[in-house]
Amino acid sequence: MTLISAIRSESSVDSELSFLTASPIWVIRTANQPEFPMTLPKLDNDRFVPERGLRITVQVPETHTQKIVDAILAEDALRYGDYDSVTYRTAPGTQQFRSLGSGRNAATEKVVEVPCVELSFFIGDAEANAVRVLKAIYASHPYEEPVVFAGPCVRTLHIRGLDEDNPNRFWNSVAEDWVPKEHR
Repeated sequence: MTLISAIRSESSVDSELSFLTASPIWVIRTANQPEFPMTLPKLDNDRFVPERGLRITVQVPETHTQKIVDAILAEDALRYGDYDSVTYRTAPGTQQFRSLGSGRNAATEKVVEVPCVELSFFIGDAEANAVRVLKAIYASHPYEEPVVFAGPCVRTLHIRGLDEDNPNRFWNSVAEDWVPKEHR
């Protein structure tokens, strides 16, 4: 059994996330809630290959996003099939919070708003690697209490050679602006 344990600070809730490698079932345990299983689909087929792992999502001020990506890439190449360094970041939104004064920051009477993005990516479910990646996020994040979510996920990877004649693929049509110059 592979065990993913949450990195905790003094304000965190004790929790652990276990993945039963022989089956697609995750079991989440926390100190305040009963254990509950989460079943992931097997997705057996001949079109793509499913792979179980973790989807990590981090809320971060936009100006610090690349620093966090660089720290993550120092621990994991973030491979996705034939590509690496694969991440996704949203357009800026607004994160809000109110400091309770029990940590490094003084208490705030009103809610504070900070423009942030969400950065997300997939990693395998190996505990040691997941802990290294999460520690890299904590070390490079500007917040005292970074908002980080790690959830069980199934990603799909294409089977090479099935799309060569697909008219929807960028290489079979006029190149759009988003296609890198090297791929045209």
